[in-house]
Amino acid sequence: TIQMKKYILVLFVLSFVSCNKNTIHDSFESDFILNRWITNEEQTFEFNVLEEGVYDIDLHFGHVYDFQFATIPLELTFLNEDKIINHKGIDLIIKNDKGEDLASCLGDICDLYQNIEKGVSMQKGTYTIKVKNKFPASYLPNILGLGIRVTKTGLK
Repeated sequence: TIQMKKYILVLFVLSFVSCNKNTIHDSFESDFILNRWITNEEQTFEFNVLEEGVYDIDLHFGHVYDFQFATIPLELTFLNEDKIINHKGIDLIIKNDKGEDLASCLGDICDLYQNIEKGVSMQKGTYTIKVKNKFPASYLPNILGLGIRVTKTGLK
């Protein structure tokens, strides 16, 4: 079943995350009803930075194998203590120019990681990332989940 596959996927991902001591946050939300992400629906991720440093932030996009779209327009808002650090639109790139899926797939479950912030200097504190789906239809189909991973890459 889909629920069992999601559970196995989460365990699989967690087994790799626990190996990287520089990862300070890794979350994945998979509560999309009927695997649909409603357009303009915002997903919010909050994390704490306990040590000042330089960090990379990746977006984790889980989808069904052979996703029908090559890119997905998203709107990102990056905040620290409710103060906007960055607000931008990005295209989440699902397939390369040849139409090949860029995600790692196991059966019909695929996980794509795309960097959304690289080499960001962060102080100690609470940070929030809001991701809004800007897909040009009422919903984005065949999504299994969305998450973020924050990795320390160096000292400030």
